[in-house]
Amino acid sequence: HHKGYANEVAYFQMPAECYYKESKGALFIVLNSDNEATASQQIAWLDKVLTQSQYSLNFLVYHHPTVTLTDMHEWEERKTFQKGMRQIIKKHANKITSLIVGHDHAAGIFTLDGLPMILSGASWESRSIRLPIKKDPEINAIGLWASTQRGFWWSRLDYNALTKEVYVHFNRFDKQQDICTFRVSPKPIAKSRSCK
Repeated sequence: HHKGYANEVAYFQMPAECYYKESKGALFIVLNSDNEATASQQIAWLDKVLTQSQYSLNFLVYHHPTVTLTDMHEWEERKTFQKGMRQIIKKHANKITSLIVGHDHAAGIFTLDGLPMILSGASWESRSIRLPIKKDPEINAIGLWASTQRGFWWSRLDYNALTKEVYVHFNRFDKQQDICTFRVSPKPIAKSRSCK
């Protein structure tokens, strides 16, 4: 994304600014948190998609986290988008399996009012996160685990739409093994492998 939105669209062959894609019985809903000009239209579209979704697993994918995770970025950078997203989280918490976000160049798992949020990791300028995360008066955000060492951290999502089981595995590129694993669904979130 550092090369610009047009390059990102071309590279990932994204069909629109916001869209959804079915994969192995789960629905992945992609939004553009970068575009404040279309934030309200995206949130209205998302509300409709979640209301109509018959999928047992619904993942929301967008770039900017809905809470402040590091000293580098505040959630208010995309305030219009995030205010709408916070309303969606409260309204559709029972339908959303997890949020998948980036932007902070680290890896971790958090909850927002009990809803899992996965911070995807980074392949460039990797950072670390210090827990606990900044308190927020509008949403109860809890950090369950985050990368505390620099290094290229990745997260991998494994899921089974029939059993509704969802696991997120965190590993460092140089280790080439899962360092930490959490069961995201069914709730509550549970650590299933020791996290260092």
